[in-house]
Amino acid sequence: MSFQLFYTWSIQFKRPKLQIHSMTPTRQEIIAVCQALLDEKSATLMASYKWLSDSANVEQKSTAGDKHDTAKAMVHLEQEKLGQQLALLNQQKQLLNQIKSKTFNSTQAKIELGSILHTHNGLLFISTYLPSFTCQGISVQPISLQSPLIQYFVKQFPKPVIIFQDKTYEWTQIE
Repeated sequence: MSFQLFYTWSIQFKRPKLQIHSMTPTRQEIIAVCQALLDEKSATLMASYKWLSDSANVEQKSTAGDKHDTAKAMVHLEQEKLGQQLALLNQQKQLLNQIKSKTFNSTQAKIELGSILHTHNGLLFISTYLPSFTCQGISVQPISLQSPLIQYFVKQFPKPVIIFQDKTYEWTQIE
């Protein structure tokens, strides 16, 4: 018996249309969407973990002992993988909580954890890597401070236009 689990997740956030369309989402709104994404993935992983635990408990000892032991070992390996993914999700949640409680100086533009870079392609939210999403009609890409793109932004700061891997990035504002 072979276990191979594939995790796909995506969330469509439908917010009421605002009267003013030129507003950009606040840091707190972006964090709330990121936390919802992590909660959804966490729920999916927990359901998979529970399913694996239930299937391991239901499995009866067959006459072919080796097959039974192999199946149990594979279930155990999958549970370990899920446990590692859940630990990573918890770290990401802690990072978002750290950003949420942080105070930002709006007069001092600085690329740091929790910063929002306004670019010509949308917003880059420096936090942890998550899939991009749309908030108030604006594309938001959560990205890690350690990512090569952000490291290049930091290195080139305060240049408003950089070329990274044959792509041009232009930022207009840093929050």
